[in-house]
Amino acid sequence: MPEVSRQILAALSIALSIGGFIPYVWGVYRGSVRPHLVGWLIWTLLTAVVFLAQLFSGGGEGAWTTAAICAVCFVALVISLFRGDKSWTPFDWLCFVLTLLSIPLWIFSGSPLYSVILLTFIELLGFAAMTPKTWKEPRSESLSYFILSILKYVLSAAALDVWSWETALYPVATAVMALGFSTMILVRRIRISSSMG
Repeated sequence: MPEVSRQILAALSIALSIGGFIPYVWGVYRGSVRPHLVGWLIWTLLTAVVFLAQLFSGGGEGAWTTAAICAVCFVALVISLFRGDKSWTPFDWLCFVLTLLSIPLWIFSGSPLYSVILLTFIELLGFAAMTPKTWKEPRSESLSYFILSILKYVLSAAALDVWSWETALYPVATAVMALGFSTMILVRRIRISSSMG
């Protein structure tokens, strides 16, 4: 793919990352959303390591979306310090420790691949943790946010200069997870509406 095309795809993906976050910030401002401090701390660290892995593995423009997502997560982390839920569960500690382990894993293995695999697994754990609550209350999560996530990760993967496990695993896997999660939300909303009607 020509470099200009990759730059356009990366710019669109970055715009979706930032634009999709604006309603979240507005929800925090209005008080309808209360960010979870540890969740945003984990996502900030996770996306920072994935960005570096993509950058050092030749991801090029496609890696800049991950950098934008990391910046958005950091803003949410700062907001969480003032208006967020600061509680920690055992599951939060597990994900936090696993995220921190991704850094020495990369250093000692000499390859970012193992870190990217671990961080993608942590992302999966995050989706799994949200599933029971969302299954029961499908309107408690933003369907549009997850649909935008699918799109931004697909565009990010398409913008990569080099396709490898190190560069493509996280965005592709996260797009698939967001697709599955969005499908579940949509199906559950339809079924609940049908049973009530």
